[in-house]
Amino acid sequence: MITGLKFISSQTHSKRSQWIQRLLDDSLDKNSANLHDMNLTPHATALLGEAVNSFCGGNWVATIILVQAVLDVELATNEFLDGAYVNELRTGKNFVWLRNRRNRLLHADISTHSITDADIFDDDRNLEIEAQKSLKLIITGLTRLSF
Repeated sequence: MITGLKFISSQTHSKRSQWIQRLLDDSLDKNSANLHDMNLTPHATALLGEAVNSFCGGNWVATIILVQAVLDVELATNEFLDGAYVNELRTGKNFVWLRNRRNRLLHADISTHSITDADIFDDDRNLEIEAQKSLKLIITGLTRLSF
């Protein structure tokens, strides 16, 4: 039998999706905004949709990994980005935190502790906070590009 699967109530899922909607609306200064309003590349938009679904489902590690993938795709493929802003997206303190956090989650290294299922269970609240931080960072950071 598979263990460790999360059950998410529809109320919890709705609460999380409403938080994302408010974040998106506030970032774009628009009511009922959607991910396409961010004017990201189609690939980045698809990955951000998966990150949002992961977040609403309580899958914090997947959310963090996908959010960094959104940033990677957008930086690699969006040829309309302003150079100074690209520098901020690559080297800004919070964006460096995101990249480093994703790397620690994904890559096993002798010098660092690799994440385990026990870590995911025991540190659920901190991982949720990190997933929220990641989504807020990417939505507020990349919506600046839509203007």
